[in-house]
Amino acid sequence: MGPKRLKIGQIAASYTRPIGNLILQSDTGAVKEAPRPKRSKSPQPASDGVKAPVPNLLRYKTSGTYFARVRIRGKLFRHALKTNVISVAKLRLSVFIKGKREDRN
Repeated sequence: MGPKRLKIGQIAASYTRPIGNLILQSDTGAVKEAPRPKRSKSPQPASDGVKAPVPNLLRYKTSGTYFARVRIRGKLFRHALKTNVISVAKLRLSVFIKGKREDRN
């Protein structure tokens, strides 16, 4: 005997069998969608960044490097000041801000 041939109606019937009853209800109870964290409207510094006593200045926790975080005309600029000393960071911050304001004009 050769291979059994199915008619089109028989093939469609074989694909429409319900399989929803094969999954136990107890197995689906643990599968829940995780709640999404709410995003704040104002950008927050990275969790590794610590605010310095000077506005627009952040210090990275692990390396101690200072970063400028400045918003000029609605655009946020971030820049590594490449120093671990706060007095040097203050000077480089003022130079960075002046440069960005001149670039924007």
